[in-house]
Amino acid sequence: MKKLIPFLIFIGIFLTTVSFSGCIGKKAECPVVVSQTEGVVITRFEPSYDLIPVGDIIGLVAEIQNRGNARARNINLTLWAHPGFLLLDKDPYKDGITRRGLADLDKTDATMDAPRLDICSAGDSQVVQWQLQAGCDPRETPLAIAVDYDYESDGWASVFIVSSEEFRKTGGKFSEKGQNFPSAGPIQVIIEPLQTEPVILSRSAPNFDVRVKFKNLADGVAGIEGSGNLALVELTVQGPCRFTELNVGRDPSDDRRITWGTYPYRNQVTLRVGEQEAFKIAKLEYDDNFDNFVKDFCRINANVDYHYRVVEEVRKKVGIAGSSSQVKECRVGATCTDACRQDGFDYGRCVPEELAVSDTIPDLCGIGSDTTLICECKNFPEGPGERPVSG
Repeated sequence: MKKLIPFLIFIGIFLTTVSFSGCIGKKAECPVVVSQTEGVVITRFEPSYDLIPVGDIIGLVAEIQNRGNARARNINLTLWAHPGFLLLDKDPYKDGITRRGLADLDKTDATMDAPRLDICSAGDSQVVQWQLQAGCDPRETPLAIAVDYDYESDGWASVFIVSSEEFRKTGGKFSEKGQNFPSAGPIQVIIEPLQTEPVILSRSAPNFDVRVKFKNLADGVAGIEGSGNLALVELTVQGPCRFTELNVGRDPSDDRRITWGTYPYRNQVTLRVGEQEAFKIAKLEYDDNFDNFVKDFCRINANVDYHYRVVEEVRKKVGIAGSSSQVKECRVGATCTDACRQDGFDYGRCVPEELAVSDTIPDLCGIGSDTTLICECKNFPEGPGERPVSG
């Protein structure tokens, strides 16, 4: 029995070592996912509460994230909060944002990087917030946000070409075949030859065509104001091929490059309404010595640069509520705010005269329940802090 003890101890140590080394060798999986259909998405959009007393001020928060595979550029956020609300200021935590009730576009950081699987890093995200003041008329009203940004999609395909003589010798049996790598979204580009592969070429027939197809995979719209126009499409070719002179947009100094797009380019690519897709034909020809041609590959690359817009609405309609006396007080307070803005302040509120501590305007607020009210003019704080309450 004593002889078995060292053996059992050895077995135990061996199993423990194997189990431990197995844990070390197992590589943790990266939870980050790169979307193949989307670019910048709205991950959060909500008010601080959805039933708002007349004249009250609320915060509205939106969060966006780049989940695609390209860098987003020129990102703009537009807020729709009409009718029923007044946009008081922009995001108070960002530099360069003008306040005092101006309703221009909000701009986030100029770019947002895509996710990176090599370092297991999620795509950039951005939080933007606004202050809104409810109007003095009870109603239900929608709140919506649009995110506009510029994006790129890259796709490519290799086309297998053979000489007619080689095709005859082999009976059309080849182990090689072309490859097709469509781009990710939100605008997908796919390149495919119109002829069945392998594409057979000869001295008398050195040409072949490829179809370049564009399709909207996400829920937004392409182009400025949803026009469907793609700003710039650039095709290049590698291998023993070139674009023929019949191609509109061929670079006069480079027969391996075609450019389609908006002015000053030609042959605008526009996605059709409804189907949200479009296609163009590119014409190519063999560009080498046919005496030595047996079989080869031509690679066509497509880069698409475009503007894209996604829209999100608060899922529940926001309500503005108040009794008749609250509505009356709200309208008096609105008159106070208008007068203060004319004097360069952010807003105004009616307070008991003895409690006023800053600039005031008399004879606007009238009499409260048991005291005289006066219009006090205020500015928003420069950073996070107490939000003003109207009335």
